[in-house]
Amino acid sequence: MPSRYVAPFLIGLCLLSTGCTEAPDPDATSASESETAQEQVPASIALDEAYLTSDRWDQDEAEFAFYEATRTHTPYDEADEHSFMVGSFTVKHRYDPDAQTKATGEADGVSAFKSAHFYRFESGSYEYRRSYVSNVRQRTLRPMKQSFTSFDWCSNQYRELAISDDDAVDYWMRSDDYGNDTGSFGYQTGGYTTAQMPLLIRSLDTDDRTEHLFYRMTADGNYVRSQAAFIRTDSVTVPAGTYPAERITVTYEEPVPSMIAEHDVTRATYWRHTGTDRRLLRIQEQDDDASYTMDLVEHLWSAYWSENLWDQVERVSERP
Repeated sequence: MPSRYVAPFLIGLCLLSTGCTEAPDPDATSASESETAQEQVPASIALDEAYLTSDRWDQDEAEFAFYEATRTHTPYDEADEHSFMVGSFTVKHRYDPDAQTKATGEADGVSAFKSAHFYRFESGSYEYRRSYVSNVRQRTLRPMKQSFTSFDWCSNQYRELAISDDDAVDYWMRSDDYGNDTGSFGYQTGGYTTAQMPLLIRSLDTDDRTEHLFYRMTADGNYVRSQAAFIRTDSVTVPAGTYPAERITVTYEEPVPSMIAEHDVTRATYWRHTGTDRRLLRIQEQDDDASYTMDLVEHLWSAYWSENLWDQVERVSERP
C-alpha cells in the first residue's frame, strides 16, 4: 500500500470504454426480451427503513468516504497490480423524477439520495478520470437516474440511464470517438444499477433476513439475478482503523459491470461496519481472472457547498 494517499474521484451504466479502445455499443432490448425479464422470480429484499430515514441524513451535510483501491489488471486487461484513491459521497436532497434533475424547491420533487463515486488513475501515456452519480428514492432505493462521465486523452464520454415513474428506462451514450447510442426498455421491480450498489448493501436488513434476492440492471436491458447473503461478523483493519464488520457477499448469475474493476464481475464481498452509520470498510469484486480491493482511508461528514472539505480531511493529502 502506498505511503501517501492521493484523493481523486467512489461507488456503472455498462461496460466502460478505456484508452482509445472503442466501448461496446449496447443493443436496444426487444419487446420479447422485456417480457421475459418481467417473468423472472420476483425480488425478495428487506431494507432497513430506520437506517434510510435516520435523522443523520437531515443534518444538511453529505457523507464522504475515501478508499484506496488496488486492482490486478489495467483497463486494457493487462495483468499489472496498481493502486489509486477512490472518493464518494452520499447526500439527501429533493429530486424531480419528471425533469430528471435536482428539484428547485423543498416542496418539489421527491426525497432522494444522491451518491457520487469518482476516481483518477494513470496507465502508460494516458490519464483517466471516471465519475458516477446515482439518484434513488430515499425509502425504497428505487433508481431514478444514473450517469457516468469519462475523460481520457482520446475522448470525453457520457452515459445515462433514466428510469421514469411509469417503468420506462431510457439509455443515452454520447462520445467524441466511440459513437453515440440510445435505447429503451422496461423497468423491473427489484432492479438496481451498478452505481447504487454500495448504498444498497449498507441498507440491507440483515437482522430479519440473511439472504436477499434482487436484480442488477444493465444498459442493454438485462436484469441479472443476484443474491446477497450475510456470512458472519469479522474484525477488519483498514487505513482508517480496526472495526467490527458484517461480511456480506453478493453472487451474480451472469457477469455484471463494475465501477472500479472496469471488468465484468461475478461476485463481490462487502465488510459493513456494525455501527449505526454502516460505513463500508472494505469492498472486493472479482471474476475468475481480475479483481480489486478497496480499503477505507477516511470517513467524514461535510456541508461541502458552504465549507471547504479539503480543510477537514486528515488522511487524504491531494484533491482529485
